[in-house]
Amino acid sequence: SGGFDGWFTNFTDDNSVQRIYVTELLRNQLVRGYLGIVKSGTGYCLVPTAVAEKIRQRDPASVIVSEAVAPSVTDEDDPYADFQVPDDLMW
Repeated sequence: SGGFDGWFTNFTDDNSVQRIYVTELLRNQLVRGYLGIVKSGTGYCLVPTAVAEKIRQRDPASVIVSEAVAPSVTDEDDPYADFQVPDDLMW
């Protein structure tokens, strides 16, 4: 079909609601804290959280969304604990 399969992701920047169009993979990475949103000129960019934190050190106002990845809680009795599913696995 040639269309772009994705969603708009809303976020706030200086009390104003903004949005960017992202794929399912990028949206999941944003939700899980693997990516952050930074202001770049008049637009916004998705960057790895570690990069967003480096940018925050130099220019805190440029980092719009950046959440550190929360450590995953694993059940000690989980029989599948040794078989982790990659975050970028698409079904």
